[in-house]
Amino acid sequence: MSTASENRILFWPWFICAIYFFTGVTALGYEVLWARMLSTLFGVSIFGVVITVSAFMAGLGAGSLLGGKIQHKISSPLLFFALVEFLVAVFAFNLPVLLSLVDSQVSFLTTDSNFSRWFIYQSIATFILMLLPAFVLGLGFPMIVRALRETKISVAHIYGVNTLGGVLGALLPLMLLPVAGWAVADRLLAVLGIFLSVCTMAAHFLICQNTQWRYVASDLKGRIQLSPLLAYAGVGASAIMLQIAWTRLYGMILLRTEYVMAVIIAAFLVGIGLERLLSVKWKNNGSLFLFPLIISFGAVFSLYALPWISAWAETAEYTSITHSMLLQGAVIGLCTLPATLAYGAWFPLLVSRYKNDPKMSAYLYGANAIGAATGGLIVGFVVLPLFGSTYAVAAAVLLVLACSLVWVKQRWFRFAPGIAILLLLPVMPFPSVSVLLPASQGDSTDLSFYEDAISLTQVVEEKTGQRILLSDLQRMDASTDPTAVIVQKNQARLPLLLHPNPESILFLGLGTGITASGSLPYPNLARTAVELSQGAIKAAGAFFAETNQSVVGSLKIVRDDARRFLKATNERFDVIVGDLFHPDMVGRSALLSLQQFTRAKKRLRNNGIFVQWIALNQFDLKTLKVVLVTFKKVFPDAVIFMDGFRLALVGVKGQLGGVASVKASIASLKAESKKEITGGEGIWTWLGRYWGEIPMFSAPVQDEWAPVIEFQLPKAKFNRQLDLKELMAFLMVNRPTMVEAAVELGVSDADMPYFEQVYTSSEMYAQSWMAYFSGETQESQRLLSMAYTANPDDQWVGFGLADAMFASVDQAIEQGYEEKDVLVKILRVRPDHLEALRRLGRFYQKKGDVEQVKRVGQKMQLLAPLDKGLF
Repeated sequence: MSTASENRILFWPWFICAIYFFTGVTALGYEVLWARMLSTLFGVSIFGVVITVSAFMAGLGAGSLLGGKIQHKISSPLLFFALVEFLVAVFAFNLPVLLSLVDSQVSFLTTDSNFSRWFIYQSIATFILMLLPAFVLGLGFPMIVRALRETKISVAHIYGVNTLGGVLGALLPLMLLPVAGWAVADRLLAVLGIFLSVCTMAAHFLICQNTQWRYVASDLKGRIQLSPLLAYAGVGASAIMLQIAWTRLYGMILLRTEYVMAVIIAAFLVGIGLERLLSVKWKNNGSLFLFPLIISFGAVFSLYALPWISAWAETAEYTSITHSMLLQGAVIGLCTLPATLAYGAWFPLLVSRYKNDPKMSAYLYGANAIGAATGGLIVGFVVLPLFGSTYAVAAAVLLVLACSLVWVKQRWFRFAPGIAILLLLPVMPFPSVSVLLPASQGDSTDLSFYEDAISLTQVVEEKTGQRILLSDLQRMDASTDPTAVIVQKNQARLPLLLHPNPESILFLGLGTGITASGSLPYPNLARTAVELSQGAIKAAGAFFAETNQSVVGSLKIVRDDARRFLKATNERFDVIVGDLFHPDMVGRSALLSLQQFTRAKKRLRNNGIFVQWIALNQFDLKTLKVVLVTFKKVFPDAVIFMDGFRLALVGVKGQLGGVASVKASIASLKAESKKEITGGEGIWTWLGRYWGEIPMFSAPVQDEWAPVIEFQLPKAKFNRQLDLKELMAFLMVNRPTMVEAAVELGVSDADMPYFEQVYTSSEMYAQSWMAYFSGETQESQRLLSMAYTANPDDQWVGFGLADAMFASVDQAIEQGYEEKDVLVKILRVRPDHLEALRRLGRFYQKKGDVEQVKRVGQKMQLLAPLDKGLF
């Protein structure tokens, strides 16, 4: 044999390994991207993870088992492998269309069904869809093992190379998603898959024609024992159970998007890949007892370390999203790497017992993968909903210890499960919010904890007695703070005022129920609320009834995903309210998509009104323009109202009635109800918050199947690009003049003096914030005073002025003013200024004036029924 031929024989095995490395990139890239897309379908991220991971592992396992059985019949395993990669790439390229078709078909089949039936259908359909490409991918592993059978490359090396490629594949979407979006990123990986298929075909023909390298079939003889396969399947189940539990736990305390899932998968794969590359010399089964002990220690440690990591993450500062990912990824790696190394060591050790035989390698790999799929489904649909994430970790620990008994024969090891239970018992209850978030909630007390596979919902009570609803820990959905109560009620007040005769209203989100309580002044109104979180539904009735005026009893509450409900229902509504939410969370930005706005419009009656609320402090200018352009595409005549720092995007199925509609809306109400529906501000204050039609400009459209917002917002947030001054400047430049606004709203000449005052007041209020953002404090206060003079009924203007005055109380006292006089002056501006009342109560308390203390306390109790810290 010539030297050149020998060199080719030495080169080609490593070339094939390089191809297999990059097929690991595509496979794990697919997994992360597809899990992200399924999160959009389900509305929550954890189900996307559960379905994708379980389907992937089931498909890989089944494919590997079949591949192991038929690999000796395949004369050209590399050609077969090339076909595998090509078929999966074609599937991936067309997946956006396939998912859309599946979603439409499931929605059609479950039009008259409840959420549970839709959820079951959607789970089965998407599981089968994900199973197909994974099964095909699974067929490839035995082919590569067989192709490299007579080389110096072991099975451990082969799989280790592929797994480390998977690390890159898991992280690659983090770079592609913000730049290209989901669909484009998926198709880019598909193109890479096709290229790898072509390379594999070329390798086959070059090897066959130019070398004497040959494929060698399996020499495994005899009956395969089932007990090691079943035990190794259990090890796979425990690994995926732990991975999903860690995704839920770390996903609550670290980054809030699919980035956490990708980092955790990458950390898992780093451990498995490195161990499979470095542990090929494991021969002694007696050392195997170390693996389950290391895994158990790592899992138990992660629960004990959870409060420390959460406290660190709460106060950590980052210069960019890359910086945050590196730091948080390092923390995840420290917590997970020991366990993943131990999981990875099992495979090469077991394979070495069978002399790297391709058939047995395929069986072991297949059993482990199918076990992993089973574990994923069990943890996602049983353990998490019934017991919670901490119990999922415990289940993974006990399972791996039990399965290890097949190989570990030391008697003392039988006590390991009992010791593990003793160590786990103290950390089974989920840590309190005060422990997890000591900086912001250190003085709070947990009132309620509810966890299922959809979300984790908590109600905490602050030291003052105010209550906060938390969704997935750090996401504050709403609170009972008096200012927050006003904000929430206003979300119902504005759209109801704009409709001339509202008879029905739909709330897309229940939360605390305080928003819905803003509709109570309309006595005959039919109210419906759609809420996905069962914890929020329970909390609204049990812990927020005093603040939401027991509105739950006047509501028809539907537990469902807002998007699915709008697809499925045949009801029509006069008013639909899109609640505030955090758009950077996985899947949430779909509520601001073209499809969602279209669904809402279809569910409106003629002249019905849809209002989508967004918080300015959650957006940068780029993403705000995306939302505005998308909304205007569905509602061409859409207008904007601004309530504090919250924008109301108002779309009408017809024409906006303006002043006439507002007057008609309250005409039949009693005087007290008229005052309540305007929040005591009067209709003209609300009309003065008009900011005109959404302007025309160029920006991408937010599409469910090609989302933009949730990929850009995390980057903008960590890069400190959420600039309120820039947003306010943009809005002010595009606001119509007072005369133009009066024409658009149909203000009569007789009403013009009222409108002029409120419109001027809201303009000066916005200018005061611009001055404040520019560091011009005195100019800001001057403009606030002018705004208050123009319209003292505007609560945001009044609170702004009262807050500024309250901040200078001590300075005024130093200048010789009486504390009481200063506080009374503040309360003349805003009689409901809680902190001014609290300080006045303390003042009377020091003076021993019991009657005044009692009077102030009663006022505070009316303003904040739950407030405990009066003085």
